[in-house]
Amino acid sequence: MVYRTNSKKCECPFRIVFKRRHEEDLFRLYIIPDGRHNHPPPTSLYGHPAYARLKPHQIDKVRQMKGFRPLKILNEIRAEDKDNLSTISTINAAKATIKRTEWDGRFIMQQSKWLAETLNYAMQTKVGPDEKLIHIFLAHPRMMDLAQCFYQVLFIDCTYKTNKYNMPMLNVISHTSDKNSFTVAWCFMEKEEIEDYVWALEQVRLIYRGEETPQVIFTDIYFAIMSVVRQVFPLSQQFLCTWHIQTNLFSNCKNQIQNIYTKKGNQRSKEEDERLSKLSKKERVEEKKKEKEKYDEDGDVWKVFCQDWDYLAHSKTEVKYYANLQNFIDVWSTDHKKVVEYFLNTWLNP
Repeated sequence: MVYRTNSKKCECPFRIVFKRRHEEDLFRLYIIPDGRHNHPPPTSLYGHPAYARLKPHQIDKVRQMKGFRPLKILNEIRAEDKDNLSTISTINAAKATIKRTEWDGRFIMQQSKWLAETLNYAMQTKVGPDEKLIHIFLAHPRMMDLAQCFYQVLFIDCTYKTNKYNMPMLNVISHTSDKNSFTVAWCFMEKEEIEDYVWALEQVRLIYRGEETPQVIFTDIYFAIMSVVRQVFPLSQQFLCTWHIQTNLFSNCKNQIQNIYTKKGNQRSKEEDERLSKLSKKERVEEKKKEKEKYDEDGDVWKVFCQDWDYLAHSKTEVKYYANLQNFIDVWSTDHKKVVEYFLNTWLNP
């Protein structure tokens, strides 16, 4: 067998040929067709396969830190060995080798199931009509024990773009008596339809014992999850998460109250840009100064708006809530009617 190699990127003419001696299972130099190079010798051996190779204890380090980003692993290795010449590609290759060895030929779902059984996780899966996996439910045994002890409160929310399969991941969270939160379970779902949430929450329901089910459940304002919570946990009180409300408040309402004319904020209209371009430099400076003053003034208005909303959201009684709501409408509907309508239609509609 003859191996022919060449340097493709710089079209180096250097050639060297080895032949294998089968009786001794060795390679020997056969011929050098062209010993010339068209490039100077390297100034460093950084990244060279022979010198970038990891040592046995460094491979063990990669195995221990395989869940971390390759750059972090590489930095840890370099901190211990200042003369290390490895690159990110070296770490990725080592992780791939470790993965092949540990997985022992198993596919990703076979490996997931094997890990769940080995670590005693509760794992349930659901397959669609086309034999495609559509649901994966996971719960750690220690977390299930905590959930049975602290079952009063539950937080349910979905995260997105957390995996290469683009499946929404349902997070189910609770907290202990000293207000330390813990994850009860995860569930990867194909979609966010009612039937998907029904299956996921029925798996969560199996964690609890008898009537010791969550008394209060917090969710985002999403019809599918809200209706399923009432179906699977009929005895639980359901509330909207104030953090989600605050996030939507900022993204949907701030720009309507505090106009931001910057590169990172709202862009001026074409008419406004044309008008400013016709002004002299001194006049443009004055315009920007006025905009800054208006921005600061609107910022004060925005702070008052947030305070009024917070006061409304934390009303202690139903009677007080309706009184605060009417006051909120009276104060803000004159100058910011769209913002008030957004709150009434999105968050405050029973």
